[in-house]
Amino acid sequence: MESCFESSGSHAATFWTYYAIRAVYQWTMNSAYSLFDGTALRLANDHNSHYALILLWASVAITIAPFIAGEVIKDSDEEGGKVIP
Repeated sequence: MESCFESSGSHAATFWTYYAIRAVYQWTMNSAYSLFDGTALRLANDHNSHYALILLWASVAITIAPFIAGEVIKDSDEEGGKVIP
């Protein structure tokens, strides 16, 4: 059985720094989603469309996108950063 490694620094400072950064990130993302929903609702109204269809296709895209990204990553070669002329 392996032993634990010694760590240095303040765990409380690390936690509170992470917490503050995460709180700002979460607040920003929530604000952005609200703005996007408002924009989509306004555009749907301007173009005589249905907001429910926009939400439906957004849900479909959110469900399928990780599988597509997984296939793209799986099919990439190990030298992904190498530029081939």
